[in-house]
Amino acid sequence: MIEQGLFRITISIVCTLSLYLFSAGQTFEKLPLDPNGIDEDLILGYVHNAAEDSLSLITSSFLSYAQNEDPSRLAEAYYYRAMYTSFIFDYPETIVLTQMGLNQKETSVDLLDRIHKLSSTAHLFSGNLDSANYHLDVILEHEDSVDPEFLAEVYYARYQIQFTEGQDEKALENLYKSLELFEASGDYSFAATIRSYIGVIYHRMDRDSLAMVYQQEALDYFIENDELDNASYVYLERGNMLIDLGRYTNAIEDLQTGIDISQEIGHIGNVANGLNILGRALARNGDIKGGIEKNRQALALCRDYQIPIGIASCEVDLATLFLDIQEADSSLKYSIELYEISRREGFPDYEEDATDLLARTYAMKNDFDQAYKFRTKHLAIKDSIYSQETAEKMAELREVYEREKNLREVESLKNQAKIERLKRNGLLGGMGLLLLLSGIIVNRELQRRKKSRLLLEAELELKEARNEKLRQKIEFKNRELSSNALNMARKNEFLQTIDEKLKSISIEGEAAKSIHELKNDLRIEGQMENNWDQFMSQFKETDPSFYQKLNESYPDLSKGELRLSALIRMNLGNKEIARMLNISDEGVKKARYRLRKKLDLLQEDSLEAKLLSL
Repeated sequence: MIEQGLFRITISIVCTLSLYLFSAGQTFEKLPLDPNGIDEDLILGYVHNAAEDSLSLITSSFLSYAQNEDPSRLAEAYYYRAMYTSFIFDYPETIVLTQMGLNQKETSVDLLDRIHKLSSTAHLFSGNLDSANYHLDVILEHEDSVDPEFLAEVYYARYQIQFTEGQDEKALENLYKSLELFEASGDYSFAATIRSYIGVIYHRMDRDSLAMVYQQEALDYFIENDELDNASYVYLERGNMLIDLGRYTNAIEDLQTGIDISQEIGHIGNVANGLNILGRALARNGDIKGGIEKNRQALALCRDYQIPIGIASCEVDLATLFLDIQEADSSLKYSIELYEISRREGFPDYEEDATDLLARTYAMKNDFDQAYKFRTKHLAIKDSIYSQETAEKMAELREVYEREKNLREVESLKNQAKIERLKRNGLLGGMGLLLLLSGIIVNRELQRRKKSRLLLEAELELKEARNEKLRQKIEFKNRELSSNALNMARKNEFLQTIDEKLKSISIEGEAAKSIHELKNDLRIEGQMENNWDQFMSQFKETDPSFYQKLNESYPDLSKGELRLSALIRMNLGNKEIARMLNISDEGVKKARYRLRKKLDLLQEDSLEAKLLSL
């Protein structure tokens, strides 16, 4: 079930590679004659082997069979045919076919959900983001009954749309949902790929420390499990991030590692892309000649394997580098080639780059007539592209479309020679490259958020430290207050004991006078205000708001009643209070009675509860 789900994502995105559904060496070139043998696994097998002709034949034949002999399977037939048209990147036809499938009656909810998801992908790559969202909404309306593994794919599809729209927070939320479901199902490989995508989002949000953590987690899993194809994509992703951060030495190291792995496993498209990015990194690090050499190597590979979008990308970089070092003839050569291929292949954004480079290069050569001609063309193309509100999204989708189409063609050549080495997770790498390429377009626009995020984290840590320090201080004050209260009670008890003993001594004359003076001194000591002032000061530090509230509510309380209130709030008993105040137990009861009256308490009201509530 997990493998089927991953293949469905393949259909939705890049229609790349997998081996888990079929054993090594099994072929799908022979068209099954029995209609009952035609199912989604079979269709995905053709996709896996990039058998375009056989895929076209079997899906069209099955659709004809359903139309003429078994209308109950029409929805299924339209779905399989739409899988084929999606495979060849004919998204308008995919939209038509999926709609016809949805129009069929008595179709299972599971099949309808899969048709909706495929339709959403077709709308996404056609630039119809509202329609893409609508088809996913239909599935999510009953998400509680959707198979968890398929639901993970739906969350991922939602993320793709939000990524395209630049809604990073929402995209991140859906990635986390998808991650949780894939991990719960035990698909740790796809979960690792999701972690890589999370890293890309965090990089776009300028939370680069988190981005690097998630990239490293994905990389660790792929290396540990010998999934080198996926590891190479992560190295290239991270290398591109490091370029954005100005860490060119680290970027060069990661990019070279990704290129080496791709060469080892025969992933030519990835090698070409890596060399192109590496050339950019070398140039920004000051090695212009090294950058030019790597870009030329990338261009040669793209030409050998007929990857038009790769050719255009390399020629932009080469023309720009030669223009920067004022080698006008070389810049003109690559600019003209770029102009020709962009017009031939229908790449309006690259045609815009080409006309700009040609105008600047001809101006450097003092050919101002040609410079004016191409500057006029450049402005016309720029106006035609950017006058539309969705121009940026269209450019991004076009780049995704063309790059992935050519990558699929490269992978098809590679499959025939190394099918034993390829596994299901090759498709994940394709998606990683998709995100890498699309992320390049917009990730430089969001740099302003990083400082505020780091500042917020620092403030939260400082606040937590201050709260902990305050808590420790309050605990210490409470212990100190309780200790002082106990000492005062013991001292008063001791003074009372001495006073009682002195009263029992019967002496006359001068000695009697001295004893009388000593007894007076003891009573004075027992009532010393300094002791109470120190105690009350400590109490106010521990419980600063209590006296403020008590005085505001009952301003006519005496100093003695305030002391009694504090001792009751400390949960001391009558005997302890008597020793503290140096009075009898009966005196405490009378003092409590007077305090209750001043607080307007009824007979059934609790004095302790009243004071503790303040």
